[in-house]
Amino acid sequence: MKRLFKTVLSLVVMGLFTMNAVAQTVEVDTDDDNNTIVFVSMGKAHHDLILVFKNSVSPKFNEAGMPRFLMTNKKGTFGLGIGGVIKANPSVDFGGISDNGNFYPAFIPSRATVGDRSQFLFDITNSQVFLKMAGRTKAIGDIVVYVAGNFTGDDYGFRLHNGYVQFLGILAGYNFTNFMNLYTSAPTIDNAGPNGMVNYRVTQLSYTYSQAKHWGFTVAAELPTIYETFGRYQNTYIKAGRQHMPDFLANVTYKWGESSQIRAAGVVRCLSYNSMKNDLWRSKSTMGWGAQLSAMFGLGPNLKVYGEVNYGKGIAKYINDTQKLDLDLVPDPDDPYKMQALPVLGWFSGLRYNFSEYLFVSGTYSQTRLYSENGWPAEGSGDYRYGQEMIANLFWDPMPYMRTGIEYIRGWRKGFSDADKRHANRINLLLQYSF
Repeated sequence: MKRLFKTVLSLVVMGLFTMNAVAQTVEVDTDDDNNTIVFVSMGKAHHDLILVFKNSVSPKFNEAGMPRFLMTNKKGTFGLGIGGVIKANPSVDFGGISDNGNFYPAFIPSRATVGDRSQFLFDITNSQVFLKMAGRTKAIGDIVVYVAGNFTGDDYGFRLHNGYVQFLGILAGYNFTNFMNLYTSAPTIDNAGPNGMVNYRVTQLSYTYSQAKHWGFTVAAELPTIYETFGRYQNTYIKAGRQHMPDFLANVTYKWGESSQIRAAGVVRCLSYNSMKNDLWRSKSTMGWGAQLSAMFGLGPNLKVYGEVNYGKGIAKYINDTQKLDLDLVPDPDDPYKMQALPVLGWFSGLRYNFSEYLFVSGTYSQTRLYSENGWPAEGSGDYRYGQEMIANLFWDPMPYMRTGIEYIRGWRKGFSDADKRHANRINLLLQYSF
């Protein structure tokens, strides 16, 4: 991992040094303009090529934007951009801690297991590096090939963040799930975002139609990954099984104005597991499903409202606070040979006010709640029941490509026991530079 990190870093430094030098043209074949490579700044690229890059930037907050420099063919119809974000994020927890680099109320430990009530953290692993090839073709129109990663692996190891090819509305590869609305993601320094938000990446094949003035839709098949809790039945009557079909997703969006929209989304899942009865293992499954409603709209020229509501069974992996708790499937205490999907609710709502193009504040409240069925989990247990999170922040861009910020987070976590209530506070600072 260390060798890979050094290699990637060396390539980025070499690329930046080369592209910051005097623009040059390397002639490979003077009879074919497509084989001529030109180094240019983004502002001097062909207008149509800039549009392809601009239209393919992820609208999700905290994602890398446009590359500053390109290598293009002489006609300017294809370009390769190298860019990224260096994100330094020191933070302090006090009055309780969230035991993770990102803030999750679900990870606020009890005093019985962790005595620490404060901690200092400094994270730079969510810095990103990306390569994007984009261009216009006669056969299939605009095409984008994108690979991005951060350094959240072991020992600052490079880890794939996104990797896909996109053309004619088709996206094939690894990207954010289509159950997530990237446009309504809350602006936060914390990389996870509100605890009730859907924030999940997955291998997928999707098709998006966005040519109508106000309407658009997406249909997708995504790689099924099931996070299960087995409890006392593990290795006895039930165990994890292979998944037999993809997760099927769809969403429809209505847009108006420059940035206002409302979207409805749904997912259907076949959650498979193995069950042993009469000394014979059999494959079983239960249905999971989820529905989402999200929106963003302006209240005047400088104030925006954003939020989403998610509800369903067997969708715990999609929602921030329950994502790492293995709650897609849990045992059914009434039947030792059966698993069940629990209902889960996640939502957030917030406001953003822009003082100027370079200075804005936002505030977000969020909640995730897990519901009990058939006696699991048992009342009075310390198992996760719900988490709440309040986020307030300020962002300032003092110069092009640089962003600074300060953020306060307060989280609450409660189990199925009335006595199991916990809270924590975190202050985040941000120094970010894009290249």
